[in-house]
Amino acid sequence: MKNKKNKILVTVFSVLIVVLAVVTVILTTQKTPKTEPVITDPPTETTTMEPLILLSEIKHEFQEKEIIGRVVSEDLGIDCNLVFGTSDDCLRLGAGIHKTSSLPGYSTPPVIAGHVQTVFVGFQNAEVGKTISVEMPYGTYVYKIAKIEVIEKSEFDFSILNEPIKQAIFYTCYPFGKVNYVKTKRMFLYCDYVSGDRIFDDVHFTIPDELKNNIKHPN
Repeated sequence: MKNKKNKILVTVFSVLIVVLAVVTVILTTQKTPKTEPVITDPPTETTTMEPLILLSEIKHEFQEKEIIGRVVSEDLGIDCNLVFGTSDDCLRLGAGIHKTSSLPGYSTPPVIAGHVQTVFVGFQNAEVGKTISVEMPYGTYVYKIAKIEVIEKSEFDFSILNEPIKQAIFYTCYPFGKVNYVKTKRMFLYCDYVSGDRIFDDVHFTIPDELKNNIKHPN
């Protein structure tokens, strides 16, 4: 008799476990709505159709005061030498590119200075949308003025030299006319890249296979 009662209790307990399991499944299904599949964007291409110049195939090391190119703008009336360095001696020879900034064609911006009374007198004609070109032995780079800013020279943040932006930055003293005090303000032209072959630094980095067909060798 006792064994019969035990069997009945085991059976009832087993049924209760099954019922609880079924109820749990039903409640879980109701509380967790069916989610839609996540649709992701297709992977972006790592290649570029832009022609690339190899750094190892162009001259990229210069001496201070060396003339390395030209700055030209029909819109602003500028046509002058581009000199390596921004010392007073350099700026007597033309516009000067900061030695710590990049050459045109890099992914970081070149920063170029010039005297407003001489080579950059055309800054007085600066307007957003006008263009400035930098002519280098390895190619011509065209930039379009995107922003004009007048600030104290101490306010310019030179950390921008390390920013991966497709721009060139030109600047000169401000105001334009002669004054009887030391000018502390500067006018900056932030110019967006329009055209010109990009430089790949194969001196320090390996060329990815997908970019090898884009390499343009100098004549």
